[in-house]
Amino acid sequence: MCYNIFMNRSVSLVLAVTTFLLVAITSTFAIAKSNVSPFNSYAPPAEYSQISEANAISNSRVGTFLEDILSYEPKLQFSYASWQPAINNTSESTRAKKVIIEELSKYSEQTLSRMGLKKVYLVQRLYVDGTFRSAMPEPQFDDALYFDVSSNYFESENGTYMRRTVHHELSHLIDYNSFGTYRPQDNDWYRCNPINHTYGNGGASMYSDVAYAHAAHPKPGFITGYATSGVDEDRAEVFAHYMTNRNYLYELAQNDASLSCKVARSEQLLSRL
Repeated sequence: MCYNIFMNRSVSLVLAVTTFLLVAITSTFAIAKSNVSPFNSYAPPAEYSQISEANAISNSRVGTFLEDILSYEPKLQFSYASWQPAINNTSESTRAKKVIIEELSKYSEQTLSRMGLKKVYLVQRLYVDGTFRSAMPEPQFDDALYFDVSSNYFESENGTYMRRTVHHELSHLIDYNSFGTYRPQDNDWYRCNPINHTYGNGGASMYSDVAYAHAAHPKPGFITGYATSGVDEDRAEVFAHYMTNRNYLYELAQNDASLSCKVARSEQLLSRL
């Protein structure tokens, strides 16, 4: 009798432990599966996406600030650029607005003000210096960022391209407002470059070689091919990846002293804002 009770209790205990382990394994698998990013290697890690989404929804102060500075009809005109006003409440403009607010919500209202950002314009068919562009900074007259709402841009690279572009263009705005030029003579940055490196002919020159422009970490010291075209684009590309895919950037920097130096310099500059 005692033996049977002991056996029954043992069987019950084994079944209970087995059930617990199965539940734990299933739960762990479900959690792991839910955290798998649907994006490619350029996708923001989940932690940044969640922070971004939370800020866009719950941080009413910066959200209100961004709503106030966002417009669909730029008033100024420039000889080097043209566009058409984006139409509010279309699927394209709604998605563009959501992405831009999510990304800019990674900064506080005070930080955005210190960066000098005063306007964000959503447009269509943005044409700059003879080329259709996804975005452009304009720090001289309006302290503004212009974004083309086209799906061609916002669907590129599974939606991650324009998320980086928001910070890329913001970097240009910061440099101009901080140093009075898009290409500051930042010796601490130049010292990070590989020995004897010479930058290319500027970002515009890369439009004839799109594949290389989008190449990821094509050579030591440079996060993309586009970054090799000029110090302004190099700084903007590192900054953009830092704000959207920091883990990926850190991983590359572990085995790339030049890139690691640039990440450290970017963090130093960002800490001053």
